[in-house]
Amino acid sequence: MIHKKIPLFTGITVDDTTSRDLDDGFWIEEQNEYYLLRVFISNVSSKVHPRAKNSTLYEMAHTRVETQYFRSRHDPMLPIGLSEDKLSLLPGEKRQAICFEFKIDKQSLEVKYFAFFECIFKSIRKMNYTEVHSFLTSQELLNPIPEDIQKVITIASSLASNLLKRRRIQGALIVYDVFNTYTISEEGKLVFIAKEKHHGYILVQELMILVNARVADFAVKESVPLLFRTHRVKSDYISRDDLLREFNLLQASRDPQTLQMIQYRVDHMLELAQYQMKHGEHWALSLPWYTHVTSPIRRFADLVNQVNLIAFLREEDYPFQFSDIERIGQHINQVVAEHETARTEYAKATLAEEFPKDMNIEWLSGLNPNHLTRNLKLACNIAGVINGYFIQELETRITEDRLQVLDYTYLLFEEKFTTYEKIRKDILTLLIECKVRIKPLYYLLCQRLQIPFPEVQIQKQGDNFVASILFFFNDTEYKITSPPGRNKKEASELGYAGLLIKMFNIETALNAQIQSKKKRVVPFVLPNEVPDGNYISILQECAHRAQIESPTYVLSEISQRGITSFRCTATFNVEDKIFSTSEKGGSKKIAKAYAACALYKALKKAQF
Repeated sequence: MIHKKIPLFTGITVDDTTSRDLDDGFWIEEQNEYYLLRVFISNVSSKVHPRAKNSTLYEMAHTRVETQYFRSRHDPMLPIGLSEDKLSLLPGEKRQAICFEFKIDKQSLEVKYFAFFECIFKSIRKMNYTEVHSFLTSQELLNPIPEDIQKVITIASSLASNLLKRRRIQGALIVYDVFNTYTISEEGKLVFIAKEKHHGYILVQELMILVNARVADFAVKESVPLLFRTHRVKSDYISRDDLLREFNLLQASRDPQTLQMIQYRVDHMLELAQYQMKHGEHWALSLPWYTHVTSPIRRFADLVNQVNLIAFLREEDYPFQFSDIERIGQHINQVVAEHETARTEYAKATLAEEFPKDMNIEWLSGLNPNHLTRNLKLACNIAGVINGYFIQELETRITEDRLQVLDYTYLLFEEKFTTYEKIRKDILTLLIECKVRIKPLYYLLCQRLQIPFPEVQIQKQGDNFVASILFFFNDTEYKITSPPGRNKKEASELGYAGLLIKMFNIETALNAQIQSKKKRVVPFVLPNEVPDGNYISILQECAHRAQIESPTYVLSEISQRGITSFRCTATFNVEDKIFSTSEKGGSKKIAKAYAACALYKALKKAQF
């Protein structure tokens, strides 16, 4: 573990196009059945240390806690002369660093060897996410990449992809690729990332998570005082497995309405991640403990941890004892919360300034769905924003069914829109025709306003089910019981529809329509790709969206020459056409999976 001689290594860095504070690099090679991976982190403590003669820089980092990023600027934790020059892993420059070295089994991905030590690092190529993505997707590059670096990127990308899949299997909250524009952060947040940056971003993310997780393991084993990153979920929300299933179905269906609902649900169910002295679970990563050491230029927590790791290597007393770590963690948590509030206020102010005074229909029609939602939210808080053009654009999008469910929460429940009766009636009619959207409407409303969700109880009534719903809104109690539904899902939909009726005093004609079990005609559409090969779930979800009965599966046992296997026959009625497939498997589960796969292929062949 202790290296007396300071070795020199070369490698590459991969960051965003505009980044100059480069605090991590890497190099990877294949050695028989292993990957030899080295991740290099800038040794910021060499110039910013609590025991330095001049501790001004340390005090600055302690005060600022993190680099803040705004839409048009950033506020660095350390002076630019350090963060973007002397400490940054710039190409061609030798820098003091810490090397985290791994030997990873190619097949099992198990770490067979891990060590870390001080080193000198020299970057031989600064790459960005777009370059990496273009190379990996065989696109033309402006600047040719040398063969040795091409090999490094190819191997690293393969490893990162496998690490991502492995973490997903082990229960981490992961979306492989939602629309090629969204991914999930280590805190379980859906975040936007441009399509042309996707592969590069994932590559770096997985290597950094690997380092942070392994250092956390080491710190627990050796009782090194570090700041651990803990992350918890509120106990009364959806299970991890159910949430992961929804993410996979979302990826397959590519439905932005569902994306928005899940994003709000995740935000509401997860507590804010915290730094603390005592190690604890990181829920989103599905790890017993986790830490941060890979961004010491940008995060004070990483710098603190780096100081103690180097003290361990040098067999010195820890500059930060456990009591210091606990105090620093509380300080960081408080400052980060204050920064988040400040960023939110800054974003609101910036958006208000950008809102055009001479707003016209051309400007409004050019807004994408998320930008329209932002401006709709802004319109609720700024006088004079809503004009004839705004109303005209809203009416057009309602007619074309191009509003998001979150938009409905503003248009139906915000006082500013109560006078626009036609808009509200059109939205209610749309929801009545497609009851499946009403539950997400209430989910988003409650999450946006931070109020309790409706209380729902579903009970069996003969061969059917009924839903009882209790909801408190604006000091008023709404209580309804649904008409009977054929299953729990239908009873729930009818219950939420009844809640909408009661809250908005929907006229008799619409009331009868919403209470009816007659479904809106929705085309049956299959996704082009199926994540994880889960054809059973995909077919069930597609049936639900088209509001038709799910496929049926009939299993029978087969015995031949003393060997037992199973046959599964899958039957599915789609648009008055009966599709049936029959497949064998060594177990009931496998036979059913094979039958669902065959059914999916039959439907695709029929051009669904």
